[in-house]
Order: sequence, then structure tokens, then C-alpha cells
Amino acid sequence: MLRILHFDQNKKFHEDLKIDQIPQILQDKQGILWVDIHKPDDKELKILSDVFNFHPLAIDDCSHYTDLPKIDEFEDHVFIVIHSVLYDKELSEIKKPELDIFLSRNYVVTVHEEELKTININLDKVRKNPGMLTKGADFLLYNIIDVSVDNYMSLLDYWDDRIEDLEDKVLGGKIDDAMPKIIDMKRNIIDLRRSITPQRDVINKLARRDSQLISAKNVVYFRDIYDHIARIHELLEADRDLIAGTFEIYLSAVSNRMNEIMKRLTIVATIFMPLTLIAGVYGMNFNPAASRWNMPELNWEYGYVFVVGLMIAITLGMMVYFKRKKWF
Repeated sequence: MLRILHFDQNKKFHEDLKIDQIPQILQDKQGILWVDIHKPDDKELKILSDVFNFHPLAIDDCSHYTDLPKIDEFEDHVFIVIHSVLYDKELSEIKKPELDIFLSRNYVVTVHEEELKTININLDKVRKNPGMLTKGADFLLYNIIDVSVDNYMSLLDYWDDRIEDLEDKVLGGKIDDAMPKIIDMKRNIIDLRRSITPQRDVINKLARRDSQLISAKNVVYFRDIYDHIARIHELLEADRDLIAGTFEIYLSAVSNRMNEIMKRLTIVATIFMPLTLIAGVYGMNFNPAASRWNMPELNWEYGYVFVVGLMIAITLGMMVYFKRKKWF
């Protein structure tokens, strides 16, 4: 889907323009053109080469997913790849849809496969207030990146709450289903951090005005974005430390639970040791008729009751002893 918006030198706003009008519009050096391409087909990708004359490598990046954000400078334009963020709370999965941006003096071209919040919000902004384009194509670029960065903040706030809940459950001993959640959270944090680090470098280049396409009056906006994304990077580092700490608490809780189980099993085994000894002794079957020393209790009227009572007394005595020692 192709959307073309133009704010001309006469301060007039135009929308729903045709592809064949773009070359003429590009002659208007005082106006600002925004071309947004959603799910581009081969015909729409040819606009990038035939109309705008972008570099083939940049166009190739638009047709394939680029793993890491980057910025490439060409003679009359800059090519930027950034990642937005989408999080599926049901599946605990993170998606990083790609947004490709071409920036020149008087136009911005955006290319993306997914429906992006940052594009829709800025389309509405431009339609409601076309005058914002008088601040330049770089100001439009700022607005697009700014909304994308804000999405990260809302996700990190949600993750902070989840990590706190996980930590509380683990500390409370509710660890049965904690391990998969901890692993999912750790994987998502690492995955997002892998994207944020190069994205921070991209915005840093814009904030330093490495490209002359960023005007002196608008560079302050990119510095503000850089501050935000630097903060996001710090929060990700903090979340990574928190989830690592939660994982250690989980392992400690599992170890403590195992120790408790082993302690109880040891107590049971210890109680049965003397009982086994008694049962073993009276299971030797020495004939009392052969000698008066051969297990005289076998002929005693109360022999069985005595042995059972002795076993019960030993069991109770050991339980009282363990209780006083606070072993259970």
C-alpha cells in the first residue's frame, strides 16, 4: 500500500497523490514529501530505484529483514534501519518489526512490512497539522523515531511489574511454574537489548549531526531521543540484573526445598534404623530349646507386646528429640 503526502512551497497540503506525480513533486525544493510504503510489492520497490535512485544495497535491505539497526550515508540521502517493538502477552513473545527510512533535504520515504503504530500516529499528526512539515524532513524523521522509542518505555514498565511479581512468588515459595517464566523473560530482555544497542548508536550519529541532513535547529530533538534510548538501555541492563537475581533466588529456593525433603527422609530413615535392628535381632531364629541364652523372649508370654512397645517408645522418643532440636 502506497501513501503519498506533500506539503508544497505554497503551504498547501496534498494527499492521495499518484506515483507518476512524484518526479514533479521532487522538483519542489521548498516543500516536504512523505512517501510511506506498507508491504511493498515489486512495482512499489521499483519506485525506490526508478524514481528516487536509491542505492541497490539499500533497496535490497528494504526487501529483506535486517537483523540489526543501522545507518548508511549516501551522497544526497541517508538510509536508516530501526526496529519497533511488539509484545504478545499471551505467548510471552517479542517481535521487532523493521522500519526502513530514507531521509533527504525535502523528502522522507518509509518502508515497512508490519502495520506500525509509529507510522499511523504520525500520519494522523500530519493530516491534522500539515504545518509541522515546515520544520523540515528531519523533524518528521524525529517524530517517527520518537514514537517508536516511546513504545519501548511502555514495554519496559510492563516487564518491571512482571519481574517484581516473579520475585515475590519465588520468595513466597511458589516456584512450580516460575522457571519457564524466568527463562522467557531473560530471553526477551537479551533479544531486545541486542536490538537497542545498535539503535542507540544510530540515534547518537543523528544527535551528533554526523549527517548534514540534520539541521542545527532540529538536532536538539534527536538529542532528546538519544537521552530516552540511553535510559531504555540502562533499564534493560537493570532488568537483566533483576531477572538474573530472581533466577538465583529460584535456584536457592529449589535447593532449600530439596534440603527440606532430604532432611525429612533422613529423619524417617534414622527412626527406622533402631526398629530395623530390633526386627533383625528377633528374626535370627535361634532355637530357645537348645540353650537358655538363645532368645528366651520367644517363650515369654509378653515377648511380642514388649518388642512392639519398645519400638513405639523408641520412635516417640526420637521424634521428641528431633522436635526439640527443631529438625522438623
